Amino acid sequence: MATLVYIVHTIPESGGFCKTEFDYLTKKFEKVYIFSSVLGYEQIKKLPKNCELHAFNPNLSLGDKLVSIVHLFKTEFWKEFYWLVFKKKVSISFSLFFSLLQSLHLARKLKRIIVFESIEIKKGERVVVYSFWMNYMSIAVALIKSAFPQVISVTRAHGSDLYFEAQSLKFLPFRRFVASKMDNIYFISRNGKEYFENLLSISSTNWNVAYLGSLSTSQVTDFFESEQQIIISCSYVSSVKRLDLLVDALCLTSKRIKWIHIGNGQGLNRLKVHASKLPSNIEAHFEGYVNQNEVVNYFNRTKPALLINVSESEGIPVSMMEAMSVCVPVIATN
Repeated sequence: MATLVYIVHTIPESGGFCKTEFDYLTKKFEKVYIFSSVLGYEQIKKLPKNCELHAFNPNLSLGDKLVSIVHLFKTEFWKEFYWLVFKKKVSISFSLFFSLLQSLHLARKLKRIIVFESIEIKKGERVVVYSFWMNYMSIAVALIKSAFPQVISVTRAHGSDLYFEAQSLKFLPFRRFVASKMDNIYFISRNGKEYFENLLSISSTNWNVAYLGSLSTSQVTDFFESEQQIIISCSYVSSVKRLDLLVDALCLTSKRIKWIHIGNGQGLNRLKVHASKLPSNIEAHFEGYVNQNEVVNYFNRTKPALLINVSESEGIPVSMMEAMSVCVPVIATN
């Protein structure tokens, strides 16, 4: 059996988008190295015996940022700069330079950590190196593939790590380099695959759609008509999720509604302040973070009339699939 190097944000046992497939992967590989940028979960104790967890810091120090300037003398930097500016019409700015330099430097740091800890790579054994996100993690995988051609390189592509339009800078770095070094790229939606093909003006039989999905369940959420209906929103709280629009919409109805939001994020306090203007017929409840393993059970306990999503953009939201798996209707933007 082969070895898997699995690069994620959150530890799979804590939930997160990778939880479902992680349960399958740990049964298919003899050894699994997990490299996670988010630590501190109690669920670390529940990891299968064949898993070995390693932390890495995704933040660059001031010294790292200064040292990253050395990449100005690297060919791959200028190839990427030329393609973005002259082919994709990305505006020249300090942010463009910093993003390219720092993402490449962070990817190189992560590559060194992975190669140092995963001895099977250096031994030339059969290893699959898999980045769950097509960001700097996938750049690190591409760098490993360049140095160790025998590894099998894989990445997923979702939404924020794929669409240029979802970024404040309107680009993502080193897309062509990542594509050229991956043995397989798995997109969570057909639209994402088509977008990437159009972006690079190429296609590949190694690029496929693989939905994240939600596990089948015998549970069905029974909705009961009542004077106060429950609606749920479920997401990280950020500007792209546009939850302020949901607050504004709720202000326009005279129906009695309990709105529950599942999820935290940097914009949560601001959302709570915005929600304070809701009329008396609307009851707002902020549940905070709920482990993905418990979301479906939460739907069954609360018996919502629907799940609502007003995001500006998404890949394919797992929360929608989880709601549908227990017969909770969904309303969302196109």
